[in-house]
Amino acid sequence: MSSSRRERQDEPASLTLGVVSPHLDDAWLSCARFIAAHPGAHVITVFAGGPTSMTPLTSWDRRSACFRDGDDVLRVRRDEDRRSADVLGAISHHLPFWDRQYRIDRYSYEGPTGEELPECIARALAILADELQPDVWIVPLGICHGDHEAVGTACLELARDIDGTFYVYEELPYRVETPKDVEEAVRRLHRAGFELERDRNLPAEGSLLKKIEAVRCHRSQLRALAPRRVLRAIFGSERIWRLVWPGRA
Repeated sequence: MSSSRRERQDEPASLTLGVVSPHLDDAWLSCARFIAAHPGAHVITVFAGGPTSMTPLTSWDRRSACFRDGDDVLRVRRDEDRRSADVLGAISHHLPFWDRQYRIDRYSYEGPTGEELPECIARALAILADELQPDVWIVPLGICHGDHEAVGTACLELARDIDGTFYVYEELPYRVETPKDVEEAVRRLHRAGFELERDRNLPAEGSLLKKIEAVRCHRSQLRALAPRRVLRAIFGSERIWRLVWPGRA
């Protein structure tokens, strides 16, 4: 057997990732280099829905300086997300849940709220899990933001309900800015019966330049997020932990 053939056989099989992102920029800000190292990853954004005509704009969307009253803000943002996915060789999927800033009477919101929301998200993710069947799930810890917490809770339900390997990423830039929120999220995870552990067998991170290019695709978010926060996300280390549930038989 030739040495080149032996090396190919010794290489680990390529893994298909299922990456869950609360909003349309979170996965790219938090773990784009990891996604870049796994071409063909499925990136699933939970809060990718909203009003088709935004009147009036929210304060966040107004700060972006990209929209006017009446614009279909979410259509633009979904297009940005698809461009990010193309940069990293990933595939984007969009669930119809509405971002917290739109779940108000002003925009005639009639969807799930409170404890019902993470339950609905978990069911939607389970349907996609059956369809996509990724080898590994990469899910948010759920820090700092109510939407992130709802998705984090939903992903724990998913981890209980389906067989699979789960990892948790710490959201950027929140992880750098509010370490106490990280500690609280870990305590919440422990109360739910889960543990986190390091996995040194995870593949190395991909290209930083690719991450920068992917983040730049989200033009409508960069000004509202502020340059210093974008830089924290781009250059902050991407922390990913193995999610362990001792209760699984």
